[in-house]
Amino acid sequence: MRCCAQPVGEGPKDIWDDAFAAMKRDDYPTAVRLFQAMAEMGYSGAQFQLGFLYRRGDGVPQDYVEAAKWLQLAANQGHVWAQSNLAFMYRDGEGVPKDYVKAHMWFNLASAGCASKGSLQLRRIPR
Repeated sequence: MRCCAQPVGEGPKDIWDDAFAAMKRDDYPTAVRLFQAMAEMGYSGAQFQLGFLYRRGDGVPQDYVEAAKWLQLAANQGHVWAQSNLAFMYRDGEGVPKDYVKAHMWFNLASAGCASKGSLQLRRIPR
């Protein structure tokens, strides 16, 4: 799923494509390994994907603390999907202390970031 803004980018195209191909064939361990390598290089798109996988528990044990760590890194770079996911985590106290002020801040940043690039409907991920 692509977002309307990824300031730092997704990462090297061949690795990015390999990671998504792994996800399509349900090879989540490979996808996690590839996203992790790009996330550690600072690519916000990969940081978001890795955080999202940890939040859902796809290919890794569900770990809200680890999810929040990666989403925070991507959100700090302006990745709006990471910002909106982080907002939900602060709202619900998933891996971070429940904090409505931070949730509001991240929701506002996400909506402001997409308002300048297009539109985004923020929705809760299914459990």
